[in-house]
Amino acid sequence: MKKMYIIAATLLLGACSKFLEPKSPTEVTPATAEHLDELLLGIAYPRPDADFLGCLLDAVSDDVSGAGYHKGGNSEGTGFYDKPIVRAVKIAYTWQPDYSRLIQLAGGTSYDMYSPVYRFLTGANAVIDHVATVAGSVEEKNLLLAQALTLRGYYYLHLVNIFGVPYNVDPDGPGVPLKLTAAVEQRLMTRNSVREVYDRVVTDLREAERLFATLPAEKQFRKNYRVNILVARHLLARAYLYMERWKEAEEVASSIISYPGVALVNLEDLVNAGYTNVRASASNDTRKYYNFISHDNPECYWLFGSSTGACLYTQNIIARATGTNATNCAYLLQASAPLVNSFENGDARKLLYLASDVYATTAINLTGYGAIGKYPMLLGDRNNLIPASGSRVFGQALRLAEAYITRAEARAMLYKQGDASAATGAIDDLNAIRSKRFLAASYVPLSLADFSTADALVDKTREERRKELCFEGLRWFDQRRQGMKRVEHRWYTGPETTTASVVSYETYVLEDNDPGFTFPLPREVMEQNTALEQLPNLAAERLPATITP
Repeated sequence: MKKMYIIAATLLLGACSKFLEPKSPTEVTPATAEHLDELLLGIAYPRPDADFLGCLLDAVSDDVSGAGYHKGGNSEGTGFYDKPIVRAVKIAYTWQPDYSRLIQLAGGTSYDMYSPVYRFLTGANAVIDHVATVAGSVEEKNLLLAQALTLRGYYYLHLVNIFGVPYNVDPDGPGVPLKLTAAVEQRLMTRNSVREVYDRVVTDLREAERLFATLPAEKQFRKNYRVNILVARHLLARAYLYMERWKEAEEVASSIISYPGVALVNLEDLVNAGYTNVRASASNDTRKYYNFISHDNPECYWLFGSSTGACLYTQNIIARATGTNATNCAYLLQASAPLVNSFENGDARKLLYLASDVYATTAINLTGYGAIGKYPMLLGDRNNLIPASGSRVFGQALRLAEAYITRAEARAMLYKQGDASAATGAIDDLNAIRSKRFLAASYVPLSLADFSTADALVDKTREERRKELCFEGLRWFDQRRQGMKRVEHRWYTGPETTTASVVSYETYVLEDNDPGFTFPLPREVMEQNTALEQLPNLAAERLPATITP
């Protein structure tokens, strides 16, 4: 089979041309490890301007709900709700199977969570293809290969949990195509099984961990916006958790927790320093946001993606077109009541992880919190909060807290399977997290006596996971692996007033084990590659189950 080794991503990054030596009109090859490193950083890493990283995932999860929707009232109000982004949000929020075409028709953008990831994979694969042949030391090459394998492992774990069926439902079911070289081949890619994708993820991350371990200690883990040994382990622990390989998940998470240089942040210290996401009142905005997606946060060991991309479909606003506050606004989507109500008294995460809304006490916002948080916020021109942006403002991070929560769930599951000693470890992990999240006056340690069954302990670990990782693009993955339970989303159609409840809404439903828990491939991807098969049993349109009134 004829192959043309083209570093396709160089078309996206003209700056790379200075280090590519042409070997033929269709073949180019990096010459040195330094040049390959520039290629890796330029086109394989998800930078702060990369919006693909799950821009729809929070909008489809049960952590969000619709805010009261004002349909008219004046020309601005009527016009606002006809804007493309509002129509696009509804399409995503109501789980429309043909979301890609419908969002395009609505005039929305940035819905594609598939093609951009494969472009990043091309960059990672190019490094893997060429690292053995470039000039450079063994140490330089091991560092390059470890990074590229970690990134490839991340991308495939991300893709298969969006477009493949859940591993614990059907590991031999349809996953995503595995492209393991930057070579352009004269064939169309087909879906690999979910098991094949996960096996590749585990293989890549294990090899990345081994390569990082060959480096001097000071180069294994650095907070320099690059992946490192803790990132490889973190993603591996996550993969094992999703595969229900509990013992391996526990062991890998333990190797992160015991690693020097990272620690849980004490939220009470932040509260005492004046940080809070909650307004004192409508006329007294006392909010001061702590940037959890930062290397100033001792929990973080990798920052990636953009803040605007992370909340692209959850930060959008409703212009309030009634009363005296017509220049103000509230969020179109908000934190759901089950999430908001799960925070206990004294849990500082409610003060710091959730962003309170302008209209926290009116019908337009039913819970009082937007579906955004953790990254730095700015006050917009309509009294709304918008995420800060910039070359060093990231939207996502891998944090030590997830390692603790992963280990807690793995230990709880081992306890459920008969390992009595694992229960104490799971409770210790929960207490390690909760002791750093509650105000000291309200904190009460958990004990085994608090759980009548192993299932109750498992449920507690998952409850803590939901609260700790809210609006980090992971809740949808957890819903899929935790049974794909029924979800309702209400889309409010108005009218809303300052004195009356919202009276009209449509209810959309994902039923238990609904095929809609797996994203269909975007239509244009299917049209470009006729060898790909769409998942079965997808309806052409998801209609509201009920309309009220």
